[in-house]
Amino acid sequence: SRQLSLTLKLSHDQLDRTLQTAQELNEMKTSLLYMIAHDVRNPLNFIIGTTQLLTKYKLTLTDEKTQELLDKTQAAAKGIDQLLDDVLLLGRVESGQAGFCLVPLDLAKFCNELVEEFQSSLKLKPENDRVTLIFVNHSQSAMACLEVSLLRRILGNLLSNAIKYSPPNTEVIFELKLTETEAIFSLQDAGIGIPVADQGRLFDSFYRAKNVGRIPGTGLGLSIVKKCVDLHGGEITLISEEGVGSTFTVTLPIAKPGKKQISPATP
Repeated sequence: SRQLSLTLKLSHDQLDRTLQTAQELNEMKTSLLYMIAHDVRNPLNFIIGTTQLLTKYKLTLTDEKTQELLDKTQAAAKGIDQLLDDVLLLGRVESGQAGFCLVPLDLAKFCNELVEEFQSSLKLKPENDRVTLIFVNHSQSAMACLEVSLLRRILGNLLSNAIKYSPPNTEVIFELKLTETEAIFSLQDAGIGIPVADQGRLFDSFYRAKNVGRIPGTGLGLSIVKKCVDLHGGEITLISEEGVGSTFTVTLPIAKPGKKQISPATP
């Protein structure tokens, strides 16, 4: 009787844990679907509205205005594509199916090209509403082996956040340092900062700091950054003060390119 009672209790506890896990997964799926619907709708509505505008007024719009609308439409479409890529990557990482292939990479060139992409996007904003992005390379030789697609997710999400949460006419400083064994990427902004109470959960999926207000976001970016850093066996640290700004530092172990390795990747 006693053994039966213990067995029933264990079974009951296991059932409770299973139900709790199922409930958490269901809540996560609901949050994910809501997030996708919410964050896709705004850029999609913009694309629909812009294409209708271009169709209706194509004969009266100047070439400059037409190109401006096309550039903004393309940026909105890229935003949707990035969101879907993030969701798919999160699923692959969670299921242990994320690819990982180290290739030789010129990190200075990689970072410069990434910065140029973001600077092109910044030019679409009004001049008095822009953030200045500055890249500083502290390494003369920056060849190292890393996973290109995951590195792009790490730096792209951090740059996007730094710009998004920074007020106009401030600077985002992006720095690269290389040692014999590590690549160190640092991003410093003068943005809204992150409350101390939120910093412990900042890398959780769908979690956003309490002070973001109406600034749009999914709460996926930093979660993906952390997972990509972990896949590299690296580390990410944060120094932040609310109302002052944040500095994220990513440290990734590297392997120097060897003679028999494949040619440098093209980002």
